[in-house]
Formats: sequence, C-alpha cells, structure tokens
Amino acid sequence: MIEKLNKNLILVIIPLVIVAPFSCDLFLPSLPAMSQYFHVSGQTIQFTITIYLLGMAFSQLICGPLSDRFGRKPVLLGGLISYAIFSMVIVCLTSLKWVLLFRFLQAFGSCSTIVCALAMVRDFYPKEKIIKYVAIIFGTIGMCPALSPMIGGYLQTKFGWQANFVLMAFIGISLSLIAGFILKETHKTPNTSALAPKMMLGNYKNMLTHRRYLGFALGSGFAYGTIFTFFTVSASIFMGQFHVNASHFGLLVALNAIAIIVGSIVASQLSPRIGLSGVMLLGGALITMGGMVLLSLSYGYHLTLTGLVINTFTVTLGVGLIRPTGNAGAISLFPANVAGTAAALCNFMNFGAGALFGFVVGHLITTTVHPLAISFALLGLATMAAAFISRPKAKPLASRAETVV
Repeated sequence: MIEKLNKNLILVIIPLVIVAPFSCDLFLPSLPAMSQYFHVSGQTIQFTITIYLLGMAFSQLICGPLSDRFGRKPVLLGGLISYAIFSMVIVCLTSLKWVLLFRFLQAFGSCSTIVCALAMVRDFYPKEKIIKYVAIIFGTIGMCPALSPMIGGYLQTKFGWQANFVLMAFIGISLSLIAGFILKETHKTPNTSALAPKMMLGNYKNMLTHRRYLGFALGSGFAYGTIFTFFTVSASIFMGQFHVNASHFGLLVALNAIAIIVGSIVASQLSPRIGLSGVMLLGGALITMGGMVLLSLSYGYHLTLTGLVINTFTVTLGVGLIRPTGNAGAISLFPANVAGTAAALCNFMNFGAGALFGFVVGHLITTTVHPLAISFALLGLATMAAAFISRPKAKPLASRAETVV
C-alpha cells in the first residue's frame, strides 16, 4: 500500500499545485479592464498582483509549521476551502481597497497547496529522487502562465474580469473535494512542538544560518523575483507599448511559460551530472545574458516585439532551471519532521522577492523596458552568487568520488 502511494502520490499532487500560480496569472489580461472598472491607473491595479504575492509570502510561515503539527491534508483542505470563499467575495466587490484585502486573504488559502505539496514530496521520496519530483511540480506550475492568460483572455473578452474569480472559486471547491476523497496523509508522525514559538523560531534560525540552505533559498527567491517582475509588467509592456490585444498577449506569455517547463525538465536531467548548484549557476547565467541583451537593444532603440520575446524566453528558461533545483536543494537539507517549515521559509523568500521586485520594477516602467532589462541582469548575477553559496564544502581528495547533492 505504501509503495503504491509512493508511486502515485505525485499524480495526486499535480492538480493541486496549479492553484497559487493560476490565481496570479489568470487575470493578467483583465488588468486594463479592471483599472477602468475601479477608476485607477495601470500602475495602481498592479497592486492586485503585489498584494497577492505578499500574502503568499507571509502565509507560508504559518502554513508550514501548521502542516508539520497537524498533517498535510487538513491544512491543504482548509486552505482550498478558504481560497474558494474569498474568490467569490472578490466577485461582489466594487472597491479596489476591499479587493486588495481579499486578494491578500485569498493568497493565505492558496499558499497551502505549494507548501503541502513540497512537504509531501519530502515525506515520501528519498533524497536522490526529490529533484525529479520537484521538477515535475514546477514543470506543472510552469504550465500555468502558458494556459491561464489564454483562458483569462477568453473570459475577459466574453464575460468580463469577474469571470476569472468565479473560475478560481470553482477550482478551489473542486480540488478540495478531490483532495478530501483521494489524498492520503503522508505525515504520519506529527511534530507536536512545531507550533511552539521557541521551536518555530529555532527552526527558522537554523535554516537561515545554514549556508547551503540560504544559498538555495536565495537563488530560488531571485528566480521568483525575475519571473514575477516580468509577469507584473508584461501587460503594460506587451499591451501598452507594443499594442498587443488580450488574446495575443496570452499566446506571447505562453511562450515564456513553455521556457519554464523546458527548464524544469532539463534541470532534472542535468542535476545528477553537475549538481543542483551547477544547474542554478547555469540558470543565473541565462537570466543575466537575456537581461544584458535586452538592455542593449532597448538603449539602442532597436527593440522589436520579436527581440523582446526571444530575450524574455531566454530569461524564463533560466528561471525554469533554478526554481526546482533551489527548492529541492533547500528541503532536502532538513529531516521530514520539519519539511513543512523548510518549504515554507523557502517559499516565503520566493514570493517575498517576487512581490518586492515586481512592485519596484512595476513602478519604474513608464515608456521603456530599461528597468525590466536591468532587473533581469542584476537578478541573474545575484542568482549566480547564491549558486556559489549553495555549493558543498570542498571534500578531501580521498572522498571526492562521492556524489554532489
């Protein structure tokens, strides 16, 4: 029975991990319409993305220890149900201030899916296989930017922005029923002290002072900062500066999502050969290269839509290499009884970086893509530095034949 669950667990997890990224990307084509509906600027409506990422970041710190204490399944179900409720509330709102509040609360519900999914992988799979299954998870997540803007563009054209949140509520209810009937608890020995303040702070301190964990988490965070910066400003750039319509915008974003999927697949194949840190280093180099080329084109006034798409594809390919390796490296360094906490802290840094850089760059974008290109280059360099931090210490000559994690 355990072996069967071990083999099929990832098939149950896959539908669950789409919730958080789907909620971030689905209504991107609706941002211009929402700015008109709420009578605010394009920059102001981008707060609906930033506030969601902030909610995702801070809620991780709560969901992780909760899943270590009470198990993965109850935390997951509670998150999905609350996510569905808050999504329907947003449909009924007419004030942007209230929309921002409930987007924040919506993020608290959806964050449970990613935290519990990563923790369940750590619960059940051996360390040497974690990267394989985390790559599958992030490959699945990478599909969301490919599919959700196209779905959102269709819903916006046919029904308006509110239809996006109705769909989110439907997904939340459906997945809570699926998880409730099918998913089995993987955390068989709950950590009864996981919620004790002293224990929580001690666990977070141990992780933040662990050199390799910090390197993996920072690298993953810089990758998230890169991708969420792009998605935050993508509507302004593609639809505002290059006058792409909502349907075509979804297709262009889908190209970058394909790059993330390809990167995740390549990461799982490369990591046994060059190690997780090596894959992260390669991803950082691609992000840096894409940012520098994009910057040179934009300053030379030779940037075309094709040039923008090619260079953002290069950047998101690098992101695809980094996200699974950073998360797999981080959660594999600690035992299963604190897997939720390890995943939560890593995701806090991920979504916190996404919110921070998305907010900053989103407010710098005016009539050029210079700020976006500069942020790509700097975040790529920062990721490369984190990759060096995450490398294991040099081993004595007699033991160097051991495999690098």
